[in-house]
Amino acid sequence: MKIRISLLTLFILFHFIGPSLGQSGRGLPLGSWRQHTPYSNTLGVCKLGSRIYCGSPSGLFYFDTDDGSLSTVNKVNGLYGVGISCIQKHPNQDILLVGYEDGTLNMIRENQVYSLRDISTSTMIIGSKRINRIKFYKNEALVCTDFGLVIFNLDKREVKESNINLGTSGSNLKVLDATRFENYYYALTANGVKAVFANEDFKNPLKWKSFGGNEFLPLDPNVYRTIDSIDSKLIIGTTAGFHVKSEGSFIFPLPAERVFQTFTKQTPRFFNGEYFVAADADVLVFDEDLHFKRVEKNDKVTRPTDCLVWNNHLWVSDLASGLVERIDDSNSNVFLPNAPGDPYSFSLYSFKDKIVSNFGSYTFGTGLNRNNNRNGFAIFDNNQWTTFNKNVDARVPDMSDVVSSKYNPIDQKLYLGSYGFGIITKQQDSYSVIDDRTTNGALCNLIFPDCIFNRNTTDSALDSFYVRVPDLDFDLYGNLWVLNNLTGPFPPDESLVMRDGNGQWKKFRINADNRKSPLGLLVDRNNYKWVRMAPGVGGSNSGIVVFNGDGTKQIALNNQSNQGNLPSSDVYAIKEDKQGYIWVGTQKGLAVYYNPFNAFFAGGISASTPIYPPAAGRPVLENDIVTCIEIDGGNRKWIGTKENGLWLFNSDISSVIYHFTKENSPLLSDFIYSIAINKPTGELFIATDRGLVSFQTDATENVDASGRLTPEDCANQDISIFPNPVERGYDGQIAVKGLASNSIVKFVTASGKLVHETIAIGGMATWNGKTYDGSKAIPGIYIVLSSTPEGKSNCVSKLAILD
Repeated sequence: MKIRISLLTLFILFHFIGPSLGQSGRGLPLGSWRQHTPYSNTLGVCKLGSRIYCGSPSGLFYFDTDDGSLSTVNKVNGLYGVGISCIQKHPNQDILLVGYEDGTLNMIRENQVYSLRDISTSTMIIGSKRINRIKFYKNEALVCTDFGLVIFNLDKREVKESNINLGTSGSNLKVLDATRFENYYYALTANGVKAVFANEDFKNPLKWKSFGGNEFLPLDPNVYRTIDSIDSKLIIGTTAGFHVKSEGSFIFPLPAERVFQTFTKQTPRFFNGEYFVAADADVLVFDEDLHFKRVEKNDKVTRPTDCLVWNNHLWVSDLASGLVERIDDSNSNVFLPNAPGDPYSFSLYSFKDKIVSNFGSYTFGTGLNRNNNRNGFAIFDNNQWTTFNKNVDARVPDMSDVVSSKYNPIDQKLYLGSYGFGIITKQQDSYSVIDDRTTNGALCNLIFPDCIFNRNTTDSALDSFYVRVPDLDFDLYGNLWVLNNLTGPFPPDESLVMRDGNGQWKKFRINADNRKSPLGLLVDRNNYKWVRMAPGVGGSNSGIVVFNGDGTKQIALNNQSNQGNLPSSDVYAIKEDKQGYIWVGTQKGLAVYYNPFNAFFAGGISASTPIYPPAAGRPVLENDIVTCIEIDGGNRKWIGTKENGLWLFNSDISSVIYHFTKENSPLLSDFIYSIAINKPTGELFIATDRGLVSFQTDATENVDASGRLTPEDCANQDISIFPNPVERGYDGQIAVKGLASNSIVKFVTASGKLVHETIAIGGMATWNGKTYDGSKAIPGIYIVLSSTPEGKSNCVSKLAILD
C-alpha cells in the first residue's frame, strides 16, 4: 500500500500537530538494560570524591553531595554482578574495592570499574572463596577470604602475596579481618589472631605467630571481633572491649560497658578525634583513648553495619533502612533507590502497563514444598516499584508464597495465588481472601478431610494455611479457574476448580496419576484449559491435561507418539502465540501444537519440534530445560532456560535474534525463572535465581484502559517518539511507539521526500537515523506516517533532529 501526502498537508501537520505527541512514552533507550533489585540491606558506607557510596548484595548506590542525586551502580552499568559481600575505600586514595561471595573483586578508580578475577578463577582453591573484609596498607589491599589471606598490588592490579594454608597442617583457614602494623601483617582468623613479619616467607604457616592467652589477649578465638591499625594504634576488638597496642605490649582491654557485649564485627572508624563503631542497634562513640563516651541513637537506624562522619553529620549504612544521614537528635534523612522489596521474583505477570513480581515460591519443578516467603508481591507502575505485604501496609492480608497473579478486566481486580493462603484479590487499596473457609471447601485445605480449617475445634491445633493455589486464569466468559494443588492423602482429589459469574463453585478431577500436582494453567482462545502437571511427580507420564470449555472432557498429553508427541513429559511452561499456536517448554527443549482446536476431535493433536539451526537438523534447544515462554508484539518467541540463559527467536523459530547469558549481557544468572513483557512499553522483565533485570525490546502492543489489546487502533494519533528531539551526536535507534500492529511506517522530510520506510514490530517501529544511502539524516523536522497494510489506523506525528 502507498501512503500519499501533499505539501499542503505537510504544512498543516507541521503547524497543528501538538508538541505533546513526541514527548510522552517510555524513557528507556532501545536495547538498554536495568536492574531491579533492592538495596536496603546495606553492608558498608564510604566517601569517594563527592559521592557517598553504600554497598548491598545487589550492587552499589551513591548519594552525590554536589548535586543531591541518588544513583545505582550494578551489573548493568559496570559491576561484576550480584553477591557483594563487602566494600571498602582506601583511606588515602580515591579507590573503592568491592568484594563478592565468589571471590571476585571490583576496583572503582577514577570512575573506571576493573574486575580482578585472580581468586574467583583459581583452580587451586577448594571450597568457598568468599571475601569477608578488605583493608589497605599503602598500595596494598589485604583481602580476607574464607580460605586465607591474599594481598593485591593496587597499582598493578594483581596478587602480590597469598596464604591459603594458615590452618593446622597447612589447611585452609577462614580470615575474618586483617591489618598491617609495625612491619607485621596481622590476620584475625577462625582460630584467633596470627601475625607474620612483613619480610618473612608469607606463604609459610610456620612463620605465622599465634596470639591468645598472652600479651593480655583472650585465649578463646570466639570472642574476637575486629582488628585494625588506626591512628598509630593496633586495635583488637573482643566481646570484653578494645585491646590496644601502640608501643610495646597490649594493654588490658578497655571495657565498652553494657553495649559492647553485643558488639557486631564492625571495624572502628576514626573521625575528628573520636572512634565510631556500628553495634547491633546503635552507633557507639569512643574518645581518642578508646574510652566509651556516648551512643548515637536514631529511630531510622535499627541494624547498622558501618558509619562515617562528613559535614558534621553521621552517615550510617543499615541492613534495613539503606543509607541514613543523622543530622541531629530529631532530624535525619534516608536515602534508598526505588526497588522491589525482595531480590528474587519467582514469577512475573503483566497487565495494562504494569508488571507484577511475585516473591513467593515452592520447590522448583515439583512444587512439593512451600518456602514460607512472606514478602508478598510488588507492582511496577510508571517506573516505580511498590511492595505489598502486611509489614508495609496493614490493609494487606497476611499471606505467604504469592506465586501467581492474573488481572480480571471485568471486575478490575488483581487475583494473586498463594501457595498456602488461597487467593488474595486486590482492587486499588481494598483486599479480600478466597480460601477454604470463604468458599465452604471449594478450595481445599489439603490437610483436613473435609477440606476446611475449622476454628475452635481440634483443627485449631494444626496449621490452617495449606490452601495451595499455584496458578489461576479467567476464561472467555469471565469464569475464574483455579488450580488447587492437593498433595494430601484425601479424596476426591479435585484439583481444578471453577467459579462462575454467579459465584458458584464447581470442582473437576484430573484423570492422571499425578492429578494432585498441577502447577500451571492457561486458558486459550478456544476456551480450552491447559493444565501443566508437576514434572516428575506421581510416577505419571502426563505432562499436560487439556479440558474443554465447560470441563466435561479432558485429554492427557505426554511424550508418546499417539498421546501428544511431546519431546518430554516433564513440562515447565505453556504459552499461546498470536496465531493461536500453543508453545510448550519441556525438559528437552521446545514444542508447539499448531492445531490446538483439534484437541477433542478425532485424531487429536500432535506436537511439532521446530528445527534450529536449519542446517543442523536438530530440535530447537533439545538439550535445554525450557522454563518460560513469552510472546512479544511481533509474535516473536522469548525463551528462558534453566542453564542456558534467554533466547529470542523470530515468529516461526527459523532464526535467532538474541541469545543472552550472564557472560555476554547484564543477566544476573543463566537460570531464568520467569519472563513478562510490558506490552505498551516493550520492556521485557526477566526473573532469574539471582535477581530481576529488564531489557528494552523493539516490540510493543497497544492496550485499552482495561488492559485489553487494541492491535488495530491508533488511539486518536496518540503515538510517541523517543528520543524526540534527537540531540546532536545521538547514534542510537529512534523508536516510534503506539502504532497499529505491523504498520507500514514512513519517515518523510518537511518537503515531502521519503528518507526511510520500515514495518513495525507489533506496535513499535525503529529508525537508525540514516537515509537510504547510509548517510545521517540532515537536521530538521520529519513527518512520521503510518498505516496498516489494509489502509486502516493512519497515524501522523513529527520528529525533530537537532543540529
